[in-house]
Amino acid sequence: MAENNGREWPLPAHEFFDDPVYGKGIRFNFALNHPDEEMARHRGRFVAWSFDGSKVLASAANIGDISKKSTA
Repeated sequence: MAENNGREWPLPAHEFFDDPVYGKGIRFNFALNHPDEEMARHRGRFVAWSFDGSKVLASAANIGDISKKSTA
């Protein structure tokens, strides 16, 4: 794993944090772990990520097609 700004990369798929105004929150790191070109390819689509957030399992225009692709 590489290190950037004192953090190991890739980042975990999500992490919990304490927000001083809203309390507990969750931060999703998918966009930070993938190049802009890959994120642009899936913009506006439903995406099924692997558990660790390292790869796309399926991508579709509607949520129903995601379940069909991910079970195939």
